[in-house]
Amino acid sequence: MPLKRLKEEYLEQGGVRFLIEDEAGNTVACRVSHEALRDHADRMHFSGTDGAVFETYRELIEEVASEAHDVEGPFDAHGRVLVTSEAIAPRVTRRLRWFLKAAVSTDGNLTALTDSMTMFRGRNFASGRSWPAESLRRNG
Repeated sequence: MPLKRLKEEYLEQGGVRFLIEDEAGNTVACRVSHEALRDHADRMHFSGTDGAVFETYRELIEEVASEAHDVEGPFDAHGRVLVTSEAIAPRVTRRLRWFLKAAVSTDGNLTALTDSMTMFRGRNFASGRSWPAESLRRNG
């Protein structure tokens, strides 16, 4: 079952620690490792602190943590659900493939592909959010 964010606050320590909850209201402690955050930032050509990477891709990281909880692992040495690089990478690759396919099939021209790549390079691509095209051109 999908878990949901319990608190906005998080702690940067050996990566980022955060809390989510199940549908019964039970708290689930999670951690995304420093290595996972750095690897994801490198893949996305994003620079920033662990906290900045976490905030930008929080929805993706929480989805991965929820899935790890559902399949019962992995966990860190303190029993927290652990989000790893290996768990995040396939998600980004699948979304990129879907996004490029959708962009090319929209009108089949290079403009759609170029706009898609601009959006892919946007900060929240991996979280599944999208922006209006005008904001991409202005900020991209």
